[in-house]
Order: sequence, then structure tokens, then C-alpha cells
Amino acid sequence: MTRAVRAFLVLLPLALAPCMAEAGITVWRDKDERGPSQRVDRAVPDLRRIGFDDQISSLSAEEPWLVCSEPRYRGECRVIDGAVENLHGSGMNDRISSLRPAPQGRARGWERRGRGRGAYGSRDDDPDNYGSGSRPAIRLYVHEDFRGASRTFDRSVPDLADFGLARQITSVRIDGGGWEVCSRANYGGRCTVLRGNDDDLGDWSDTIVSLRPVGDGRSWDDDRGSWNDNDDRRGSGTRIRVYADRDYEGRSETFDREVLDLGRFGLAGAVKSLQIEGGPWEICSEPRFGGECKVVRNSDEFLGWWADHIVSLRPAREEDR
Repeated sequence: MTRAVRAFLVLLPLALAPCMAEAGITVWRDKDERGPSQRVDRAVPDLRRIGFDDQISSLSAEEPWLVCSEPRYRGECRVIDGAVENLHGSGMNDRISSLRPAPQGRARGWERRGRGRGAYGSRDDDPDNYGSGSRPAIRLYVHEDFRGASRTFDRSVPDLADFGLARQITSVRIDGGGWEVCSRANYGGRCTVLRGNDDDLGDWSDTIVSLRPVGDGRSWDDDRGSWNDNDDRRGSGTRIRVYADRDYEGRSETFDREVLDLGRFGLAGAVKSLQIEGGPWEICSEPRFGGECKVVRNSDEFLGWWADHIVSLRPAREEDR
């Protein structure tokens, strides 16, 4: 063997090494790719092994990687493809505990990996196959046309800020009835009911802060995992939403049938503003429509004397309309 051939064979593996190496991911402890860093090119089921558990604030992936908030790729997970210079606001800053190359074909987005009733997530990790049949489900997307980071919920969410998604939703997919979405935490502010898929929420884009299932006049019981029947809040074609504070703020409840005593909902004598849809309502100062009563036909951001005096309410009778 000539000297030239021997030299070629020695150098060939070195030349091919960059092509054969797996594309990796580099993580940094600080935002903007600053501070201590570590590059890995294979799965890390527990970042404590390399001293980076819950300590990542920016990262750069050379191919799609799955990053998760719990060891062994469980908890909240996201597929990263490219660089993220600041994880603040994503819900994953200083929360990543495991990572690995993403399975081929996985789309970028949020998911919940785990077992048990009430786990957030999509069936079979498929963005178009979500929900659980009997449970209502909604998948939220940060961009129109069902694009961008996404997250599936199957129970009430009083504040999407807990998931880094407050005022970031632009399109939704819905399975299993309707969902009430609101512009403030704890179902306050403006609210509306969404039914079916919507690839562009229009005026509601970047507005939703809280959401909960509703269906055919029934409310969803998170604890029981089923719809409530015989709910005092259902039954008519008109709705009223009452608020504990003026300007449609504070704790709120929505009703579409008579309520004999708001004390059942902790709101007797505690309503300061209300919103009406579909027709007038009669409000009264005592249970069972006793005391002083009044028919209200329009939403009112401050009820004046009636603030803190409403105890019972019902859709107005036909002759009062």
C-alpha cells in the first residue's frame, strides 16, 4: 500500500465525522445565549446528570428536539426547531428537566405527556386528534390557521398566564360542545361561547385569558368528569352574566334560566354590573323574586342603587318584554 493511500484512509474518517455526527442542541443558563452552556447530541432523560436541571433560559437546536419539564420526557413538553433566545413568557424558563431528538415528523408545539384523568394533552400526540370523546376538549394555537405553538385543555382554565398563553390565542379547534372564553382571569371581562373550529378568531385574537367548557346549557364538572344536569343556569334563549365588581370585572357567573337565590352561588347582594344577551331580565332584591324588582334590557357597567341589592333574577315575562 502506498504512502498516499495510507494517508487517505487515515484522514477519511476525520473528514466524514461531521457528516456522521448527530445534530445536537446547545443550552444556556441565561437568556440571549449567555452564561454557562452545554451542547448535547443525544437524549438526556434527566438534566441533573449534566447540571442543567431547571436552569435553561435559552437554547439553539440544529434539528427538532423535544424538551420537557419533568425527567424522562414527561410533564409539559415542546418541540424546539432552531434558536430560542429567551424562554421567559413561554412557561418553560428554568423548567426544562429532560430533552431528546424529536421523533421524525413531530410538529412544533406544546403538549402534556402523562397519564390520568385531567392530564392536558392530545391523543396519540396528533394535533388533529385531540380530546377524549366524553370529555370536552379545546386546542389553542398562537397563530391563525391552526399554526404555531399549541396546547390542548380538557378542563376549566381560570388563567392562561399559568401556561404562558394569556392573550396569545388566534385560532382554536373544539371537540365536545362549546367553550366559554373570557378576556380576564377567572372568567371576568368580556366573554363569548365558541363552538367548532375557528382558524381566525378575529376580534378575539390575542384576547383570551380564561376558558371553561359549556354545552347545551349544561356546565362541565371538572371534579366529576361529566356534564351537570339540572343546572339553575340553563333553560332559556337569553343569557345574563353578573359581576361582583363594576365595569364587568371581578368574579362572574352566567345564567340562562331563573335563579331563585343568588346565595347558592355566593353572589346574593354582591352584583355590581351585568351583561345581557338575547332579551331582558327581571332582577329582584329578595329571594324568589320578592322585594323590589326591575326589568333590565341592556348591559350596565354600574348598577347604581341596584349594586349589591340583587338576590334573585329570571328572564323577563313575555308581557314585560
